[in-house]
Amino acid sequence: MPRKTFLPAAALGVILGVGQFLIYGAIGAQLAGTFLPFILDHLALILLTLCMLLSALLVWQRSERRAMFKLLQAMLMAGSVFLASNMLYFFVLNSHQVPNIPRITFRSICDAVAGPFLVEPGHTGLHLPQPINVILISENAGADLMSALGWHRNVTFTHDNISFLRYVRLLLESIPPISELYLAGFPADSAHQMTGTLKVREHIRWWDMGAGVHYGAVSKTDEIAIKYYSHLPVLLHDIDPNVDRSRNVISTQVEQLQGYNVLGLAPMTPPVADDVVADYETDGQILVVAEAETELPSEIRQCLSLRSVD
Repeated sequence: MPRKTFLPAAALGVILGVGQFLIYGAIGAQLAGTFLPFILDHLALILLTLCMLLSALLVWQRSERRAMFKLLQAMLMAGSVFLASNMLYFFVLNSHQVPNIPRITFRSICDAVAGPFLVEPGHTGLHLPQPINVILISENAGADLMSALGWHRNVTFTHDNISFLRYVRLLLESIPPISELYLAGFPADSAHQMTGTLKVREHIRWWDMGAGVHYGAVSKTDEIAIKYYSHLPVLLHDIDPNVDRSRNVISTQVEQLQGYNVLGLAPMTPPVADDVVADYETDGQILVVAEAETELPSEIRQCLSLRSVD
């Protein structure tokens, strides 16, 4: 081939060939920037889904029964993989370590109005949050208030060594371990429940925020469901969306208790309607409780914007 013909054709081929790979690379970089963080955040969920699908497909292909029985066998296999992943996650793997990050601490009671006021079972948008709806002002921990109210203290996977046999025993006693919720990345310092059934019970988690301020998230479990928790979908209790009703239960109990006073309701958060994003509904008011001997200066009462409890 003459040089005058070959060189222009080769140059055009190189430009087109290199150019298409540059375009592919640019598109890949854009896709990676969009999907890679999601994949990394939900890698365990993706792997679990693949394992469930592959195990179900393997059973389907090897079964010689009719289609209905093959489908049932495949579903049982997928369910077995799901339950096995839950067993490994809670009782074998060290999945609930306290994070090595700075913890939010308050220097004054008025810092309580700044929040954060959401607690979540994980850090992604797929993890449905619950609200902080009780504030305790006391030099003692939230556990002391709950003990005075007669609530049971729940063990948690972060703070307690929970074997499967201990888990079963607690289930039989209707005081099973409580799942973790995280406030700015930190699990609760303690968790408690009222006497109830395995399915329906009031429960609260407490975080010590410093300066004698303790945040509480109280709600009522009303069913058992599969929920996205930390890294995996797991079998957990789901809450009654009306968390204000649980907040009012605490208010009524404290009013009848010596040693603590209900100071009022503080409108610190906007109202939330029940939907799939929030998983709860609330008027946005937070119950403020204090020890009976606690005297709050007028400026602190003003910054908390306390309202009387109807």
